[in-house]
Amino acid sequence: MRPGNGATNVPANTAVTLFTSAAMNPSTITGALYVTDNGVPVLGTVQLFSNAQAIEFTPANSFNPGDLIQVFLSSTAQGANGVALGSFSGQFTVTGSPANTAAGAQAVNHFRTPRTYR
Repeated sequence: MRPGNGATNVPANTAVTLFTSAAMNPSTITGALYVTDNGVPVLGTVQLFSNAQAIEFTPANSFNPGDLIQVFLSSTAQGANGVALGSFSGQFTVTGSPANTAAGAQAVNHFRTPRTYR
């Protein structure tokens, strides 16, 4: 798996790639691959590369800073020969921390406070 299982400080916009020893049946991958961000399913696209031996998941949005990303490939994934792949799971942590993100203005009052002149 890339990034490596247990990796830390992984960039938030990282694609996840799983490598297999044999060509995979593309029609069985999408339903077998699950990616979660702190337990919440992540939407994204799945493509196969390198003679259908590399499964790449690209999240629709960047992962959240500091979150634990878990990747699961169930045994419903099959090789091109129809043989089921053994299930796999791995995880990594995204760089940053929500507590370390910069604060931003939520609203700005463009009106001046009236002054009284004597």
